[in-house]
Amino acid sequence: MNKLLVLTKVLLRNSLDSFGKVPKTKKQLGKTIFLAVLLFLAFSPMVAGFGYLIARSYDALAAIGQAGVLLHLSLSVVSMIIFVFGLFYVISIFYFSKDIENLLPLPFRPWQILGAKFLVTLCYEYFTELIFLAPVFIAFGLKSGAGILYYLYGLILFLTLPMIPLCLASMIMMVLMRFTGLVKNKDRFRMIAGIGGLLFGLGINIFFQKFAGTAFQGEQLVKLIMEGNNSLLKLSFGIFPQTRLGALALVSGGWEGLMDLFWFLLITAFGIALFSFLGEALYFKGVMGVSETAARRKVLDDQGLAKATVPGSVIKSYTLKELRVLFRTPVYFMNCVLMNFIWPVFLLIPFFAQPNLRHQLSQVEGLINHPERMGFVLTGVFALSAFVTASNLITPTALSREGGNIFVAKYLPVSYKKQLLAKVLAGVVMGLVGTCMMLLVGAVLIHPPGYLLILSLLSGLWGVLFSALSGMVLDVHFPKLHWDNEQKAVKQNMNGIISILISAVCASLTVFGAVKLHLGLWSAFLAIMIVFGVINGLLYLYLSTRGVKLFSALEK
Repeated sequence: MNKLLVLTKVLLRNSLDSFGKVPKTKKQLGKTIFLAVLLFLAFSPMVAGFGYLIARSYDALAAIGQAGVLLHLSLSVVSMIIFVFGLFYVISIFYFSKDIENLLPLPFRPWQILGAKFLVTLCYEYFTELIFLAPVFIAFGLKSGAGILYYLYGLILFLTLPMIPLCLASMIMMVLMRFTGLVKNKDRFRMIAGIGGLLFGLGINIFFQKFAGTAFQGEQLVKLIMEGNNSLLKLSFGIFPQTRLGALALVSGGWEGLMDLFWFLLITAFGIALFSFLGEALYFKGVMGVSETAARRKVLDDQGLAKATVPGSVIKSYTLKELRVLFRTPVYFMNCVLMNFIWPVFLLIPFFAQPNLRHQLSQVEGLINHPERMGFVLTGVFALSAFVTASNLITPTALSREGGNIFVAKYLPVSYKKQLLAKVLAGVVMGLVGTCMMLLVGAVLIHPPGYLLILSLLSGLWGVLFSALSGMVLDVHFPKLHWDNEQKAVKQNMNGIISILISAVCASLTVFGAVKLHLGLWSAFLAIMIVFGVINGLLYLYLSTRGVKLFSALEK
């Protein structure tokens, strides 16, 4: 156990150092404080919004004796979010981090290495809970006038809730990664395993939601609601039924709540024990040779050589090079490329889980196709496009991903301006992929008019360009070049978080402005094209001048 704690401390300190060194000067301290204040201000509206939503919903549900369902639903949703994020964290931290090569020769058992990495991942998930779950607990406690036991039980649940989702994500990935040593192209298999694990987890969630939706229907559901006394807690939401025990513990309190909490903790302990058992049996077999890569050797004849060396556009070639690196590096593929394909899947999950929702699409279709609301739809597509592009983290980490190889850019016969432009275009391409897929899903489900789709695509392009350019400007100013594995360059890079916040704020202000000014379709379209056309032009101009100077001054 002592080895586990020491290793956890080392890995956690290494992870925290990756976000930035401890400030030693007043300038560095001021920058750190400014960043902390910026993050607090950025997340405060979201946290306050969740708390306000719970407070408003509490009154309506408490009137029929069903307020406890808010806790159950919140615990289930947060568990699912942690599970999805956990799949990315597990495959990156457990398998793709370069510290594996240093840890394997040391006298550690598999469960000790796994346990340390699990605890580090758990710390990341606590941040997710602070945003999504903490405001729910606080708002519910204040509205219900809960006593000290509620907050004590809530603290225990807050600390233990992520363990089962993380254990499930870890076990899925360990089983899949066990076969890494049996294939030649390990990088490709790891990417396929990551995608398979994510689809498997989402498939299980769809199955459980569909089962829960068909278990109580019609008169049964009405009867359940009319019973009061939080009878809706009998329903199961998602793939983590133990969350019902957590909700019951908070609602019941006292001895009865303590017993529910005991069973919740017992299930959690069983999940950790199963995780440790599988880790002892599978982890080393899956992680051996994790740094090996496959190379394809092809002999070219004179004709093939001439065809492969035909001169072309420098920007096009460099953009393709950026995309190849993103697709071929497992960590970059999972965190930068795959994210563009996940958002449409999330839109489709409710329709697979609850087929009855398909009958309600006609009402949604009527609302969207109404002439007075098309302007809101257009700004909504713009906002989604900007957010999806920022969340793929391609441009806010473009220079950071170069790491110690940044000096190579100094020797390439390509101008700094063209290199920056190519990196932006790589982000634009993947952002457009995500936007087009969401528009395709919307076109299949809702059947909007063709001209609305075309205008939405054009406004979405402006949102993609804004996020890509602003992310690149951010990374030129604050590149993270000191890292020892690709995971830190992407997921542990503050540039990505700040880029998402910038895009989210600008997108929200755009939607708010359209709603407040009651913009129609064409007025909203012209407003987006003019305002963000000017902003994108200024960002490009800044990147082409000041950005080039900052790039040229970079040193490892």
